[in-house]
Parts: sequence; structure tokens; C-alpha cells
Amino acid sequence: MSEASYDNRSRWRHAVLSLIAIFSLTLVISALSLKFLPSAFIWIDLTWAVALVAALYCWPSPWPRGSSLYLQGTLWRSMVFSVSVMLVTLAAAEWFFSRRERFFLPASFDVPFYLRDDALGTVPPKGVKVRATSKSYDVTYTIDANGLRVAPPERQKESVGCILFFGDSTMFGHGLEDNQTLPYQVGIQSGGRYRIFNFAFEGYGPHQMLSAIESGRVSRIVDCQPKYAIYLAITDHVRRVTGKIPYGKHSPRYVLNPEGTVRRDGDFETKEQPTSGFRAELRQQLEKSAIYRLWSTSRGPLVSAADIDLMLAIVRQSRDLLRAEYPGIQFHVILGVPVKGTDREIYSDLVEGFGEMGVHFEQEKDMLPELVSNPRKYALSAYDRHPNALADHLLAAYVVAHILSEETQAVGTHAESLDRRNPD
Repeated sequence: MSEASYDNRSRWRHAVLSLIAIFSLTLVISALSLKFLPSAFIWIDLTWAVALVAALYCWPSPWPRGSSLYLQGTLWRSMVFSVSVMLVTLAAAEWFFSRRERFFLPASFDVPFYLRDDALGTVPPKGVKVRATSKSYDVTYTIDANGLRVAPPERQKESVGCILFFGDSTMFGHGLEDNQTLPYQVGIQSGGRYRIFNFAFEGYGPHQMLSAIESGRVSRIVDCQPKYAIYLAITDHVRRVTGKIPYGKHSPRYVLNPEGTVRRDGDFETKEQPTSGFRAELRQQLEKSAIYRLWSTSRGPLVSAADIDLMLAIVRQSRDLLRAEYPGIQFHVILGVPVKGTDREIYSDLVEGFGEMGVHFEQEKDMLPELVSNPRKYALSAYDRHPNALADHLLAAYVVAHILSEETQAVGTHAESLDRRNPD
């Protein structure tokens, strides 16, 4: 064997061993990053980018310069280098979105705030003051002895009844002080003539409203004659009533009967089909990527016509049960604007469905001027789209002016005597 041939074989053997070492080390670093590092995919992308560049320098070209095969090899080298540049770009995007996520982290509480409950899934603790903090707010939630957000004072001698409020974090008053929530403001702006019961809570949907009615929770707590029930709906409630969300798995599960009614069928965590081990592990690893998390949350699970029918049936059954329990009660729905552009069709279907049900409903965009053109005016912050104090103050004013009776409108001027703190 000639010396040149021996050197060539030695060079190729060295190159192959170098590549094996490079990519073995890359796989080890990737696995360790997935297991131990909080922003694993930043380091994985950078590691593979460096590995590809290192491989280019280790791999010799077997063809003479100027030949067509050499040009093809150069093209492949350029493509590999481009992939490494793309990986660096992905690492930068991972870093950016992971940093951005810090502003959207869930609130922290000074006491345990989400308690497991078989009827509703989760409930807040009773009789406590809870400090909730996030990048957008630092507020105190006061929860009364019944487990409801605290209500405003009532003029008992002038009382004309009570109002029941249902909904999710928006109706609960996410990120707002007690006196800034929509139900509290309705009580204040109506002059304290109504007792206020806020049955809403974080992550709820109409299925919690129906379960609270069916389980007797509403009747046990409400000790007066309700004149109104107001439910605040959003398009995402369609996903919540079908369990197509990553949280609230202990929430009540309802199924649609052939005649259009619904019945309770356990909860989502006991009825949900288990995911295969491989798919569960794959998703768990992908969830460590900020880009994947952004894509999965913005896309959202698909919603079918049957899902919308289920939500409408749950709302209808809630209304009918309240009417049977409290003759003369008026049931109203406030429909919030869709946050996701992909939910516009769902929104239209809900508008049509509520109309066909004959339910009284108002669209939030008609209640808040500039909501569509300037949504940030009514948001807690750029990082939290929940309504701010101004939004709830104006929504309450609309409720008092357009939903409550004329006798209540006349006493709206007494609101300041009950609470002189103005909303933000």
C-alpha cells in the first residue's frame, strides 16, 4: 500500500471517529439538557449548530477542486451550514419566547387558593383574604364564609332582591381588588338595593354553573329571592365544557342527551382516555420548548358543532333550573369578545345559538366603547387581557342601565355613599 493511500485512509478513519465523537457528545448534552435545564431547547439548538459546524471541518473532501463532484460537495456543505444558522436562530427565538413567558406566569398566592371539589372541580378557600401577585397586579381577594368573592354592603331596608353572577375569572374579578369587580360594582352602582352573590371563579365555565345549581350549592347559599342571574360567557367555554383544555380535569363532565338536555357523567380526569406512553413522553418533552408551548396554546384544540351544542344545552338547562327554583327570575348572558382570531366562527355560532334559545344576551363589544378598536384600554396590562377596573366599572354601569329594573336605576346616585373608591 502506497504512503499516499495509507495517509488517505488514515485521514478518513480519523474523520469518521471525530464525527462519531462529535455527535455522541451532542446526543449526551441534548439528553442532559432535557433532563436538567429549564430552557433545554436553547442549549440543544446551540449544541447541534456547533456540532454541524464542527462536522464540516472534520469531514474531508475526496474530490479535487473545480470538479463537478467538488461543487456538489460544496453545495451540501453550504446547506449544512445553513441548517446550523437556522438552529442558532431557533435558539434565539427560544430565548426570546421563554423570557416573554415570564410576564405571563400564573399568579402566586400567599395561601393555597385552588382546593379540590367533587362538585365544581376547584373552589377557593372559605373565609380568607388571599394576596394574589403577578407581573400585572398585586391585589387581595376576600373570600366569604360561603366560598364566594366578597359582596358589597346592602341597604337592607331598601332591598328589592338579589342577583346571582356566574362565570369564570373575568366575572370573579381576576387581578382586581374586591370593590373593582363587575358584581361588586353592580351592587354599588345600583345603590345597594340588591344582595350580590358572585359564584364565579378562575377557570370556570357554564358546567360549573350548572353543577352548582344541580348540587344544591346555589340554593344553600342564596337566602333571598333572586331577580336576576347573569352569566358571562366566552368562546373558550366551549373547550372547557368538553375538557379540551390542559387544566380543570376534575371539573364536572356533562354529555348531551338525544332530547337536547344534558346529564352529569363524572369528571374529565376519570373519563379521559389515557394517552399512550410514547405520546405522553413525547409531549412532555416538547412542552419544554417555549416555541411549542406558544404554538399549542395559540392554535387551541379544534371545536366541533357538537361541542357548541353541548355548551348551549348546558346554559339552557341552567336557565331552566333557575327558573323552576326561583319563579320570575330573569336570566341574562354577557358574551365576551373572542381573544383568539380563530374563535370568531365559534363566537358567531354562540350568538346564533343564544338567539335561538330565546335567552337575553348582551355582547361585550356593545357594552364597552372602543373595545374592538382599542382593547388595551380595558385590559389589566399588555401581558394580561383580563378586564381592568375601568372595564368592569363600565360593564356594571351598562348592566344597571339596561338589565336591571328602572326602580334600581333611580338610586344609582347613592353609589358613592357606599364606596367612594373610584376604579382605576
